[in-house]
Amino acid sequence: MLAASFMDVAVAPNGVVYSVTNDGNLVQVVVEERRIEKLVHLKVNNAAGISLTPDAIAIACSEGLVRMFHPETFSFLSTMPKPLAYGQGVRFGSLSIISFFSGAYQTVSS
Repeated sequence: MLAASFMDVAVAPNGVVYSVTNDGNLVQVVVEERRIEKLVHLKVNNAAGISLTPDAIAIACSEGLVRMFHPETFSFLSTMPKPLAYGQGVRFGSLSIISFFSGAYQTVSS
């Protein structure tokens, strides 16, 4: 943690500051005192981004993982499913297939 870099930060409406580090830690920072209040290792090689809602903190991690934690307790909520590989699609019943082309979504009727 001593050599870690902060990669992204999110500030709650009540002023609480959350951040993720490049070595895969979620931290709650007390800015005025320049100290870490809470820390949890995400069990990933690195983390890159953070998003905050009143009910969850979402962290973008290595290997396409998104980990979710509770903002007040840092208790683990879930790991989002990995995204589909480039060029794969998803079938919704027998009506359509969602295909991925150049980052855009295209609906194709079957």
